[in-house]
Amino acid sequence: MLSRLMVLSLMSVSIAASLSVPVYGESSSQLNQKIPFSLTQGSTSDAEKLFERGVQRFRQGLYFQAIPVYQRVLEIRRQQGNQAEAARILNNIGEVYLKLDENEKANQFLQSALTIRRQLKDVKGEGETLNHIGYVYFTKKEYDKSLKLLQSALAISRRVNDRKGEGRTLANIGIVYSFGFNNDAEASKFLEQAFRIHEEVGDKYQAGFTLPNLAQMYGVLNQYPRAFEVLEKAKLINNQIDNRVAEVKRFAILSWLHFRQQDKQRAIQFGEQALKLARKNNMR
Repeated sequence: MLSRLMVLSLMSVSIAASLSVPVYGESSSQLNQKIPFSLTQGSTSDAEKLFERGVQRFRQGLYFQAIPVYQRVLEIRRQQGNQAEAARILNNIGEVYLKLDENEKANQFLQSALTIRRQLKDVKGEGETLNHIGYVYFTKKEYDKSLKLLQSALAISRRVNDRKGEGRTLANIGIVYSFGFNNDAEASKFLEQAFRIHEEVGDKYQAGFTLPNLAQMYGVLNQYPRAFEVLEKAKLINNQIDNRVAEVKRFAILSWLHFRQQDKQRAIQFGEQALKLARKNNMR
């Protein structure tokens, strides 16, 4: 059996693939020039269109391109005096910086979002932001604090019946139990709960990431048939919504599973597929 250190080392490769950062490509000024003039005037509908564009770029793994779009929306919302929407954008910018492993910067934006949401008594939004802050502390290896924040987020999502938020927080708690506390059996329970909720609420985007994480837990527990089964589910879901970032992760986990089974040829094959897809979509 591979040592825990080896498992974590391989996981870092998989995570790097799943959080693939695109090449810089266009500068922020070039991207802003491509935003139609009609979308820079500051109306509510303009801001919402730009927001959706930012979300689309984020989900495509184009994180550097998402930031200037979100920043423009933030300017519009602040000009409008719309604090609730400003907090939503600050939360999303923080999420982008988490993907870029710029965790201190992520925390700054998230703390700003949290302050506003608490002032506005936006309880659901508070839970969403606490979930991201909990993940910040996971990346800082402050696992006890991370779990405490995530448990607070989970309690809020359950209190306000935010099933989508509940599923996403359960998934993060699973990650903390695995890579923070080395408890893969407990981690798999949380990830299984998370996926059931993703299915219930139709959160296919998040399911595409939770399933490979769950497959990895099954791999660590030597439950390979279950691991491959959930990765097949992930494939179907990712293809339905064209979630290419999650597909890169799925290929990476397939490579890792075959490596654990001493099937180096297939491990290389799936690793190359992950790399090919990442390059095709300007990820690195």
